[in-house]
Amino acid sequence: ILDKNLKPGTPIAEVLGLNEIVLDVNVLPNRADCNSIYGIAKEISAIFDLPLKPLDLSYTTSSSKRVEVEVQDFELCPRYQSVVVENVKNAESTNWMQKRLSLLDHTPHSLYVDITNYVLLEVGQPMHAFDLSKIKGEKIIVRHAKENEKLLTLDEKEHELTESNLVIANESEPMVIAGIMGGMESGTYETTKDVMLESANFHFANIRRSSHALGLSSDSSIRYAKGVNVENTDIGLKRALNLISKLNAGNISSVVVDINNGLPETRIVESKVERINDRLGLNIETETMIKI
Repeated sequence: ILDKNLKPGTPIAEVLGLNEIVLDVNVLPNRADCNSIYGIAKEISAIFDLPLKPLDLSYTTSSSKRVEVEVQDFELCPRYQSVVVENVKNAESTNWMQKRLSLLDHTPHSLYVDITNYVLLEVGQPMHAFDLSKIKGEKIIVRHAKENEKLLTLDEKEHELTESNLVIANESEPMVIAGIMGGMESGTYETTKDVMLESANFHFANIRRSSHALGLSSDSSIRYAKGVNVENTDIGLKRALNLISKLNAGNISSVVVDINNGLPETRIVESKVERINDRLGLNIETETMIKI
């Protein structure tokens, strides 16, 4: 129902707030860091010497519940983070979130699915929201699939898994093909009362091989297959919790489960300015290079 004060002849895109400019960016495989809105913003900031707006990662907590997590292969899953949110409001997401997702070819579903998709697009971190009641034993196990183990995925197809596939499982059965696609029982519903948010990092080569072998592809697997920075799990999780807090969508636990076998140290690579310019075929001044 349109505002009766609207003047005839007003462009409908303006009325519906769909007159934003959308950039269609072709990201080459070697620039996995640009597979997100914030990644592109960082690049533009460097190119045009513009200040980069910091992400709002603040949120408030009002619970202390946690789910136990066990990672059996740290090579294939270097980091797994999770947070429980109780008393969730899993209705439709807000108009501004639905509009932004729609502009980026994502069909809005429900608040928690939309929040995880929003974070995926904004900061490039794939996430998953589990209905806590579906996690049998309230324990997550990141493990290799058992030979001939089957999972009915969200595309309503049953897949026979092999030991080379990594799965996110509860005490008795797999729930998600790690980094690729969730099972039919792994999502959130209108009846969902409590949620466990997952933000994890998976080895790019394993995701690429599994995705190809199973004939399954998703926005998450595309990003994981090209490589996602292990530090991004924490940024993505905090950003999702910020949105949940901002939208008053549940009671966030203060317990952040962070399972890893030691995070990689920051590496410093030394190189001469001349060599960098020679490799690039450019002539960038030293001070400009440092600034970039």
